[in-house]
Formats: sequence, structure tokens, C-alpha cells
Amino acid sequence: MAGRGIWALRALPALILLLNAGDAWRAARSGFGQAVLLFAGTAVLLALPYGRLARRLPGWEGRLGGLLFLGLAMGAVYAPLLAPHDPNAQFQPTVCRYLPPLSSAWQDPASERFSLSPTTGARRLVFPLGTDGYGRCVLSRVLAGSRVSLAIGLLSVLLTLALGTLVGGLAGYFGGWVDASLMRLVDTLLAFPRLFLLLLLAGILEKQLSIFGIVLILGALSWMEVARLVRGQVLSLKERDFVTAARAIGASDARILGRHILPHLAGLLLIDATLRIGGILTEAALSFLGLGVQPPNASWGNIIADGKEALTDGWWVSTFPGLAMLLTVFSLYLMGESGLKRPEA
Repeated sequence: MAGRGIWALRALPALILLLNAGDAWRAARSGFGQAVLLFAGTAVLLALPYGRLARRLPGWEGRLGGLLFLGLAMGAVYAPLLAPHDPNAQFQPTVCRYLPPLSSAWQDPASERFSLSPTTGARRLVFPLGTDGYGRCVLSRVLAGSRVSLAIGLLSVLLTLALGTLVGGLAGYFGGWVDASLMRLVDTLLAFPRLFLLLLLAGILEKQLSIFGIVLILGALSWMEVARLVRGQVLSLKERDFVTAARAIGASDARILGRHILPHLAGLLLIDATLRIGGILTEAALSFLGLGVQPPNASWGNIIADGKEALTDGWWVSTFPGLAMLLTVFSLYLMGESGLKRPEA
């Protein structure tokens, strides 16, 4: 059963592409970025070692979290194929404004005007999660926003881990003045209020702030705790017998760090990454305040901001991107919790 389930997961991305081949081709032709996200994402999903990941997540909570996150990742990769409408298309706001979930509108093919009542020959448009104040499909915007929010969250975590591992590894391995200098830098940066710096940088760079810029800001302000964690582990590992043996046969410092010490930190860093995915929440907070992803690009944060003025009349606008954020963080916390239990399993 497990083997068949793994093969089903591996076949699902290819099946989605085959069933939506026409839409996939049009999405790929619409821009280089769309093509890279679509086909590179498919390649990653096909190449994932599902069997090995299942063994590393032995508990039911880890596997449930993995399946939830896989579903969210597929929704982000295949957003143009799964979205029922263009996420930025405004469907006559005077008629389609704040339509509730599972609503429909009918468009007259001659006048292209909309009506909430069916008419002869009119084209029916379905809005599974309703519409926002501009008549835009909420489901399409949540799917489009998942690409931005997940990309920012994951890339900022990768940058955080890379910087923290580099600084902590060098400090712990070399010790002496290297350790003292790098740790005083870490202490200095930790002394600054991170939220203040985050808002300050985002406010200064608001007009020029791109998705890449948000990733850099989040990553650059979050690596210090990782450096402390890695330093403590390296201080212990460098005294182990396998490191002494590597030095005895003439291995270089770079080889000892890269081939002998860092692999022992992989599990710890993976668990730390799942617990740091809250960077998605930070991006959402910036976008909610108008300092993150700027319209017309959708992110979960600015979709929630769009619905804050109509929480009674259009509760669904803010609710569904909020649920997507909740499921993302919850699924990764489940995987992190399962990873914490693995050494004793």
C-alpha cells in the first residue's frame, strides 16, 4: 500500500500537466518566469525522494504534515492551471462585488455585461470562494498568492540557514579570535529590535522593494539564532574521534567542515527550518501593512488587507488566505515535531 501511495504521489504532477496541457502551454508562453515555475516545479515534485521522506517522518503527524504541505506546494506550482479565472481580472464590480462562496454570475456575450440571474445564451462564471471588493475571484488570488508567499517564506528560510550555518560553523570550528569576533557580531545584531529594523528597511525601500528584496531583508535579519545553534553543535562535534581521524590523514579544514561535520547537522537544521517557516507570517504582516508585496501582485498578506474593510459583508476575502497560511505553518510544524521524535524512533 505504501509503495502504491508513493507512486501515486509521484505520478500526480505529471497527471495534472497532462490533463491541463493546453493551459500549461499557454501559461509557459505567457512569460519566462511562469515557464520556469511550472516546469522546474514539476521536475522537483517528480524527483522528490518520497520513500526516504516518509521514513524520516515516522509518525502520523509528520506524514499528515508532509501531505498537507505537498498539496499546498502543488497548488502554488500549478496555480495558473487550477485557478478558474485570471487572479487580477475584475468582473464588473458593480454586479460581482463581494459575491459569497459558491456564487455564480452570468455574462452576456454581446454586451459583456454581468447579471446575477441566468439569461438565455449567457456564459456562466463560477466563483468557488466568492469575490472581493473589486469583483476578483478569491480562489484564483489565493492560488496566485501562494506562489509569492510560499516562495518568500521558503527562500528566506534557506538564506537564514545558509548565513547562520556559515557564521556558526566558522566560529565553532576555528574558535579563538574568529569565534569571539563573529559571536560579538551576532550579539550586536541581536541587540537591535528586529521588528523595528524590518519595518524601517521595508518602509525605506517600499517603492523599489521586490520579492527578492523581501527575501533578502527577512533572511538578513533572522540568521543569528541559527549561528548560535550551529556554533554549539560544531564545538561538540569537532572534538569527536571521526574529526580527529580526518585531521590525522591530512584532511583540510574545509573538507572536515563540509564532509564530516555539516552532514551531522542536517537533521537539526531541517527541524529548525520547519520551525522557522513563520517567515510566511512576517511577509504577510508586511504586505498587510502595505510594505511588502505590492498590488497588483497577490500575496496572502495583501489579500487579507483587501478584505479588512468588509469583515462582516465579505468575511471570505480574508478568511481563505488566512486558512491557507494556517495550514502551511501547521503542516510544517507537524513535520518538525515528527523530526524531533525521530532519533528515539
